[in-house]
Amino acid sequence: MKLIFLRHGIAEDKKNSDTDIDDSIRELKKGGRSETKLMVKAFKDMFKEVDVVYTSPMARAAQTAEVI
Repeated sequence: MKLIFLRHGIAEDKKNSDTDIDDSIRELKKGGRSETKLMVKAFKDMFKEVDVVYTSPMARAAQTAEVI
């Protein structure tokens, strides 16, 4: 069994202008999604035999898992 731990891609800033964004709903920025796609492409052999992906309920973590 192999375990692979990944950190989510670049997410929206926690502070958006004058208000704080709920941390659980911060999404990936366009650059964060692109960066994740590049990482998966670079390590594609490692991801070939993935059976299961577990993620936290945070929006940015789930979006990163979707790319994988």
